[in-house]
Parts: sequence; C-alpha cells; structure tokens
Amino acid sequence: MPISMIPEYRWRRLRSWHRVNGRHDLPWRTSRAPWHVFIAEFLLARTRAPAVARVFPEIISRLPGPQDVISGVSDWKDLTSSLGLKTRAGRFV
Repeated sequence: MPISMIPEYRWRRLRSWHRVNGRHDLPWRTSRAPWHVFIAEFLLARTRAPAVARVFPEIISRLPGPQDVISGVSDWKDLTSSLGLKTRAGRFV
C-alpha cells in the first residue's frame, strides 16, 4: 500500500507510538546529513542497531565523507570488521 493511501488516523497513532517507544538515542537519528544516513542504512542492512551504534560515531569521525572512504580503505575495513561485514564492506569501496 502506498504511503499516500494510509489514513491520517493511522499516521497519528504511529507518530504517537514513536514518540513514546521510538529509539531516539541512536547516533544516526541526530543527523539528516545524506552521508550519515547512507552509512547507517548500509550498515543496518546486515547488522543489528546496537552493534552499529557502537561503531557509527567512530566511522563518521574518521571518514566524514565518501572521498575519505576511498582514501582510507584500510580504516573502512578496520571499522566495519567488528560488525562481521568484511565481504560487504569490501564491495562498498
């Protein structure tokens, strides 16, 4: 069902639920920077959120943009190895 077809009352209930139960403490929730969102989505595709939350700030501080991943391939692989993403992370670069 397309999002536009979801009734307004359901959206209100969902937003209300999220205000109370949502995971607002995750580090990628504080930024709307496209790079941060992309990295979070990439890592969360195969890894649990608490594990990503441990390494996400370090990744963003050491590799603040796409060009930094290219120049810091070994940093990228080191940072993502603890998540069990060796093959997937290798394909990223």
